[in-house]
Amino acid sequence: MEAAVSPKGWLRGRWARWRSEPVKFASMALTALFLAALIVYPFLTLFHMSVKDPATGGWTLANYARILTEESFRAAFYRSIGLGLLVTFFSVLIGVPIAFGVSRTRMPFREPVRALTGVAFIIPNFIGAVGWIFLLGENQGDINRLIRWLINPFLAQPLQSGPFTIFSFWGLAFILILHFYPFVFYSVSAALDNMDPSYEEAGRMVGAGKLVTALRITLPMVAPAVVSGAIMVFLETLAVFGAPQVIGVPARFHVLTTRIYNLFEPPPNFAMATALASPLILITAGALWLQRRILAQRQYVTVGGKTTAPAPMEIGRWRYALAAFSLLMVAVSVGAPTYALLTTSVTRTWGQSLFTGFLPPAAGGFSWTHYQQLFDPALANCDLPGGYTVTEAVCAVYNSMWLAAAAATLILLLAVVSAYIVERSGAAGRGALAGLIMLTFAFPSVALAVGLYVGYLRLEWFPVFGTMLMFILAYITRYIAFAFIFVRNTMRQVGPEMEEAGRYDAVVV
Repeated sequence: MEAAVSPKGWLRGRWARWRSEPVKFASMALTALFLAALIVYPFLTLFHMSVKDPATGGWTLANYARILTEESFRAAFYRSIGLGLLVTFFSVLIGVPIAFGVSRTRMPFREPVRALTGVAFIIPNFIGAVGWIFLLGENQGDINRLIRWLINPFLAQPLQSGPFTIFSFWGLAFILILHFYPFVFYSVSAALDNMDPSYEEAGRMVGAGKLVTALRITLPMVAPAVVSGAIMVFLETLAVFGAPQVIGVPARFHVLTTRIYNLFEPPPNFAMATALASPLILITAGALWLQRRILAQRQYVTVGGKTTAPAPMEIGRWRYALAAFSLLMVAVSVGAPTYALLTTSVTRTWGQSLFTGFLPPAAGGFSWTHYQQLFDPALANCDLPGGYTVTEAVCAVYNSMWLAAAAATLILLLAVVSAYIVERSGAAGRGALAGLIMLTFAFPSVALAVGLYVGYLRLEWFPVFGTMLMFILAYITRYIAFAFIFVRNTMRQVGPEMEEAGRYDAVVV
């Protein structure tokens, strides 16, 4: 048996290892310090508020006790868990087949499907929810109006509303599935694109059919991507706010995020709101532990130094069925809400039809008024760099675009550096760095916003509050984990011998 290592001996060994690799240690230390300042500080601010009595200023656990005793909080918690499991199940059910068709078969329209799935990934769930309200609103939704126009002549009692409504738990789940299945699609498709085809060829050589090869070889080899995508969907569903606020609140039900948001309304109860976010920490920790246990059971390196691009799998006529399914999902997730938003934007009043014959006729429904208002000089009151004065809407688009570009660039750089340290450096403490990044999943956006708001407001020596830099820091904090997961999955599949070969070539040259 090996002798137990004393704490001093453990620290001495770690220090010696760090001194032998100063560049790796310095890179990890700087990255960890930056992420700790960015992530841990607002989280500690939230925790401090959750155990502080706003009346007396003393320490208390009463806020946590209310989570277990009040029905409204328990109902929001259980509803969030059920919604997360439902959305995750159907996202995997949709995302995996589409990824397999795009990456491993000769399915028609592969590239359009890949590109349009990216559009579904980009569209905010809040915008998608608004689009589906225009389509499935109980009274004025276009689909409901069309159905009533078609079937009412055959009914003894014509329908005055419905027959469907998006304002329900199932309507909310439907919207989130359409928004989140691209997480699974991109995670799995990246793994399939990089997979070593020799394993599948070996299976076919021993007589395995196409279905057996796909189920027994291909899918198990991309299991890390499936697990990572599923966990991302589950955690993001727990933290989503836009669609539940638009759909759930009018339907008179809450999930955790909307219940937390209500506690921020005047008079705000920051202590209770931050305490209500605490179950998400435990759920996140449990999900990440489960992911680690699953991925630790086998080796998943699928790209070595002698691999070739995987050849498309021949699935016969099934490729047309797969293409039809993929195009249907793209049409429902991208085409339908986009159609609703565009047609509504050129409708004088919502509920008036743009068409005659296909829908109930309405005169004067079409109008460019809303677009004209976007660029109306009489409404211009916002200054842009260069001396341009534009409307607030144009100014908002400009600010959103450059903030998104700046944040995405910084997030990608941090994700690449962090993933390389975790997967390739061998530096002591890299597991803690990964856990630090994944901690961002633990809080919903509304709670994180409060932590950033209160935390940065107190930092007088760091005047970032009320500036655009605060938005960039908030974006990094919220989305670094997504980029880290995708980059890490790719690195996990690439064998280290490829990097070693590259370093050998550089030395020889």
